[in-house]
Amino acid sequence: MTIALPGFKIVTLLKAGVKAVIYRGIKVKDRCPVIIKGLRPEQCTPNNIEQLKHEYAIAQRLNTAAALKVYALEIDRGIPYLIMEDFEGRSL
Repeated sequence: MTIALPGFKIVTLLKAGVKAVIYRGIKVKDRCPVIIKGLRPEQCTPNNIEQLKHEYAIAQRLNTAAALKVYALEIDRGIPYLIMEDFEGRSL
């Protein structure tokens, strides 16, 4: 499943989980590399959407170099996408 999120170019799919998918992408406006986490369309329940919004709210409050920066929470066609910094790390 590939997405077409306005303002972002998807480079690659990093992980496809049961509830969410994670992509590596580029913000078109400033060519900034980003990680995009979005819910699968069939998982866009009010509870799962609220959980992703809560994840965004917590990440916004963290102010430490040890935590990933979260740039935005975008919603496109009813699907929320968490936009995060991409430091080009690899999954363990």
